[in-house]
Amino acid sequence: LGSDGNRYSYLFKGLEDLHLDERIMQFLSIVNNMFAKANKEEKGLYQARHYSVTPLGERSGLIQWVEGATPLFSLYKRWQQREALAQQLKQQQMQPNQQTTNSNNNIANVPRPLEVYYSKLTPALREEGYSLENRKEWPLTVMKNVLEELMEETPADLLAKELWCMSTGAGEWWQITQTYARSTAVMSMIGYIIGLGDRHLDNVLVDLATGEVVHIDYNVCFEKGKSLRVPEKVPFRMTQNLQTALGVTGVQGTFKIACEHVIKTMRKGRETLLTLLEAFVYDPLVDWTTGNEGGYTGAFYGGGQAALTNQIQNKKDLERSITYSMFAIRISEMKAAWLKNRDDMLKCLPKLQKSVEEQMKQEKEQSQGGSKVQELKEQKEFLQSTG
Repeated sequence: LGSDGNRYSYLFKGLEDLHLDERIMQFLSIVNNMFAKANKEEKGLYQARHYSVTPLGERSGLIQWVEGATPLFSLYKRWQQREALAQQLKQQQMQPNQQTTNSNNNIANVPRPLEVYYSKLTPALREEGYSLENRKEWPLTVMKNVLEELMEETPADLLAKELWCMSTGAGEWWQITQTYARSTAVMSMIGYIIGLGDRHLDNVLVDLATGEVVHIDYNVCFEKGKSLRVPEKVPFRMTQNLQTALGVTGVQGTFKIACEHVIKTMRKGRETLLTLLEAFVYDPLVDWTTGNEGGYTGAFYGGGQAALTNQIQNKKDLERSITYSMFAIRISEMKAAWLKNRDDMLKCLPKLQKSVEEQMKQEKEQSQGGSKVQELKEQKEFLQSTG
């Protein structure tokens, strides 16, 4: 609940340190100020959409929910569901007498991208005499052929059609396309400068009403993607669907002009940007590790799917692994407090033992004194009765 009386949705994210994301949001804010000052006539045309990030500790934090944006993976998923529905209707027409059940479940259970990839890669590798165990031995030609085959089977205009359908006319469509091209250029160039990786389809969002591109999850940046199990070598993501949505000129039109403008603007303000980036290096709160301590989710989403697919066979194993990881992280976070509590207890216990012993001694003396008083009282009564 904001101070203005409005309610804002936030995502609580665990298993990752969000201090780096917070610093990147500051970087984007400064870049936006540079764009605004570079050319006041074009104010608003070039901007990197950012959001609020509030770290709550070493392994959790709050992220402002990005309203009105759709992940690119949702567009791909919808196309898969439409294809599954079309295939099902085709089968019903070919076999009208056959009754179909659980049609909704059949549509929902479309294969995941990883399953689609391995369904084509596995037979191709076996045909060449290679196994799935050692990825380093996979020939580049086989993987390239599988990629080209998947690109031919997947429409290249999924995003372009979505932007067209969201437009009420040609003029609005042109405006949305231009905004999309500039926004893609801004995020591509900024991503190249900061070495942003892990740009899978769930980390790239598009506001279909305006064409603005929004990137989320900046945990893998500053060339950290090159140290993953499957190194990321591309400067930024520019696949067939992203390129087709740029319009008839593709990357040689508005996109190229916008990229040049972004780079020129950032070069003019390089002293400010370098000062900010240098502060990142010496920031003790930012986690620069690339190993498992950097977060379990980073290993899971950041290129380790193949290894996890071989090790985790079903959903229960995945949930158990995540639970163990969360438990281990929680123990690591509480270790210092537990050790301090142990040391304090070891210091206090001897004093407590001494106090208890003194109390027991006093109680014993009090009990002996009571017995002595009772004995003297009995003797007094005896003397009074005989006197």
